Amino acid sequence: MSEITTPHSMTGFGSSTKEGCGIRLSIEIKSVNSRFLDINCKLPYAYSSFEIDVKNKLKSYLKRGRVELYIDRKVIDESAKNVTLNSEIFKHYWKLVKDLSDDIKDETILNDKTAMATHILSRPEVITANSENLDDEKKIIFNCIEEAVIRLVEQREVEGKALVSDISNSLDNLSEISNKINSNKDNLLKNIKEKLKTKIQDLLDSVDFSSERIEQEAALIANRSDINEELTRIESHIEQVTECIQKKPEGRKIDFLIQELNREFNTISSKSQNSFLQHQVVSAKLEIEKMREQSLNLE
Repeated sequence: MSEITTPHSMTGFGSSTKEGCGIRLSIEIKSVNSRFLDINCKLPYAYSSFEIDVKNKLKSYLKRGRVELYIDRKVIDESAKNVTLNSEIFKHYWKLVKDLSDDIKDETILNDKTAMATHILSRPEVITANSENLDDEKKIIFNCIEEAVIRLVEQREVEGKALVSDISNSLDNLSEISNKINSNKDNLLKNIKEKLKTKIQDLLDSVDFSSERIEQEAALIANRSDINEELTRIESHIEQVTECIQKKPEGRKIDFLIQELNREFNTISSKSQNSFLQHQVVSAKLEIEKMREQSLNLE
């Protein structure tokens, strides 16, 4: 049996909040489309040692997309204050900044005191994490992350199904356009003959010419204008995209097939100046562009 994979968009959002060990954790995860999996974590300093584990957890659920994870930690019980401030080092850094401000006579350095304090507090020697409660907190963190990422995946799944539905509709429209072109291709030779004959008559109105020669020239032009191969490849590409979205939707594979479809319709356009055919090609390229935009967000 062929593998069936639920389609996923790369756009989604998931969140979770849990309490325990005297803290309240709020986690948000959001993702947008990206060529590869790109994870950016914004963690409280006390959790910085968990970053690799957090990323590995997300990688077990996600394959592509730019993913951003935010963790907000609030202490709701004094016993959970598991970080220690080295106030002497903080004061030392602050004095260095103030002295620099005085030396260069630029008070703007200290204008945003909150930003300056935050920057100093980010130094590892200023804030020291106590490890007593971290192991217990780690369990809460990963339970919270798992809940949030599952919600993210569920949302990506809903959006993925919508993307596939849109692509499927465009494929149906492309098939219809291809069939219209195919059913009218026999008129091309007739049009070529008529245009050729009119052109000759305009140029050589008083000269008797051979209808057999016109037939030969028309046949030669028609051969160069033959679009059967392009129509056959279009049908094949449509079938491949259809199979892909039904069995294992892969954005990169679909995008490649869409590029091939675009190339075939461009070739058809270049082979004939027939107005009906040109109109159908324009309609096809509009559908292809819709599909391309949708495929870019498929995981």
